[in-house]
Amino acid sequence: EAARQRETAAAEAETRTARERAALDAALEAAHTAAAAAQDAQRKAEAAAGRAREGSSAAVQAAAASLNMQQDLAARAAAPEQGTSGDPPVLASVAEEAPTARRAVPPEMF
Repeated sequence: EAARQRETAAAEAETRTARERAALDAALEAAHTAAAAAQDAQRKAEAAAGRAREGSSAAVQAAAASLNMQQDLAARAAAPEQGTSGDPPVLASVAEEAPTARRAVPPEMF
């Protein structure tokens, strides 16, 4: 009877140890999966931040180009007409270039 009780206790201890080991293995696997997901999220966040910086830089450059073109067109419109009689008037030239100035900055930038 005592031997059978020892065998039962030993079997229960072995079963308990196996369950604990399985639980630890599962927890370790979950921790590895969470760490990989966190690293992936960090890479994606860094890439998104880089794209945002590039987009901001492009928007600033486009706005500056648009402003420069608008200032140039305004200066030409304010200047007296020059050239020979065959040249188009300055205001006609400004009107022709205005659509180009509007296309220099993409609509989504506004």
